[in-house]
Amino acid sequence: MSESYEYTADGFEVLVKRHRKDAAVMRSYAARMAEERGDYEFVADVVGEVMGMSPRRASNWLEVAQALDGPLRSTFEALLAGEICEERMQAIYSKTQWLAADKVPAVEQVALDNALWSSPRELAGIMDEEILRVDPDGYADRKSRRMHQRKLEHRTGSDGVSTLAITGDEATNHAITQHVGALAKKLRRDGDEREMDQLRCDISQQLLLGTFDGAGEVKAEIIIHLTPDILAGFSDAPAQVAGMGPIPAQVARDYAAKGDWYRLVEDPVTGVGIKAETKSRFPTPGMRRLLFSTHKTCSAPFCMAAAVTCDIDHCRRHEDGGKTCICNLLPLCRHHHRLKDEGNWSYIKNPVRFPLFAGHFGCGVRWCGESRFAWLRTRWG
Repeated sequence: MSESYEYTADGFEVLVKRHRKDAAVMRSYAARMAEERGDYEFVADVVGEVMGMSPRRASNWLEVAQALDGPLRSTFEALLAGEICEERMQAIYSKTQWLAADKVPAVEQVALDNALWSSPRELAGIMDEEILRVDPDGYADRKSRRMHQRKLEHRTGSDGVSTLAITGDEATNHAITQHVGALAKKLRRDGDEREMDQLRCDISQQLLLGTFDGAGEVKAEIIIHLTPDILAGFSDAPAQVAGMGPIPAQVARDYAAKGDWYRLVEDPVTGVGIKAETKSRFPTPGMRRLLFSTHKTCSAPFCMAAAVTCDIDHCRRHEDGGKTCICNLLPLCRHHHRLKDEGNWSYIKNPVRFPLFAGHFGCGVRWCGESRFAWLRTRWG
């Protein structure tokens, strides 16, 4: 028997699309207002006054509006149609604003092709990969300029709590995050009752102050996805760092030259790792590496938690007869693991390893995996 709701998912979807359309119309109106008056600076002041923004923020808002009215017209049309949200639109603008004009259309098109199925962070990674393809030399120049702005920043907060942020080399920051995460997991296994986020914060502060008393020997793994052609230097296609995104081929080769290697045997047709299984409830280290090689992030919709930091979940519960085999395992972050076990969510795993999640409204959310998947939004009952 199906349940009847007064506030439906369909009704909410209508409101979301209306909001996106209004956002597009506002941007277009402001851009035309600036064009008509020929006075960008003062129009930004008008925008700031009407929207309650600082002059700097209003100026940035108007810059985006003018880009949507110019080189990013296709992005504007997608926002107007309700196909993308403002956050994804902003991601497209941020990744294309420094590109040469002739490089923008290709990157914008790839972004729009993936925007409906990708979280803003996933979308940024997809655009980074395309930028590396169409403008590899420009990538190095842009990184060099931005590295001159690297900094450690303390952002004041309230009630005695604030934020410490490091802006610097992405691969180094990713390695730091993985190392701290490995230390936190070790402490949790040893019985520490703090939450993982709390542990990562406390460990980071103690490491920087030199007061961390250690958690024994730990080793954080950073997984780089690259083909034999990239490794051998026959291809300069971007490689992928699990949980981070694309990196130039040469950077991947440099890391490979000084790292420890695990060999992964893949099916020559599908490219999926060969089946592995154990009678134990817990996967072997080799099975974990095999799973992480095919899943870069948490398998839940739009979640970007790195797979190597996730729990390994049995699709069919082990206590219900589910096997500990690659065909029945997926990485889920702690939140989505709890959502499945304690909430009303479930998923099934299809033959090409991308799961279908179903939420408490009884609707399929999407096939997930890597950066490409198909959206399903079917209701039952």
